[in-house]
Amino acid sequence: MVPADEAAGRSGRRRRTGPGRTILGFLVFYAVAFSALALAGYDDSLPALRLVAGALTGYVLGYLASRAPGRPGESVATYLFYGALGAMTIAAVFVVTSGTAEASDPWLLASLGFVSGILAAAYVRLKSERRPRHPIG
Repeated sequence: MVPADEAAGRSGRRRRTGPGRTILGFLVFYAVAFSALALAGYDDSLPALRLVAGALTGYVLGYLASRAPGRPGESVATYLFYGALGAMTIAAVFVVTSGTAEASDPWLLASLGFVSGILAAAYVRLKSERRPRHPIG
């Protein structure tokens, strides 16, 4: 049996899951769930799968683009955040003003997912606290 102090780590604190890993975990979960439904023959899950796949792609791309430490990474994340926010606003206006057939276009859903993924990654990069890494020992 491992003592509680060793299980929690050397510092005695439990490692906290950040918001980025939480969002990524939910996206992966939904991608797997909708993929399983699509493989089982539920055709209604395909638009949702495109939305989730677009969000997952956008999140990974937004995370990698704004990953640089320091000021350049924050600047890129800020540009991505406001650009994606503007694109979401334009897309929302398009969805509201268009008919049902145009609003359910698979490429529109994938694009909305992609933009929302970039928005989430940039937001996490801007709002998450950066803790200094401590050497092991």
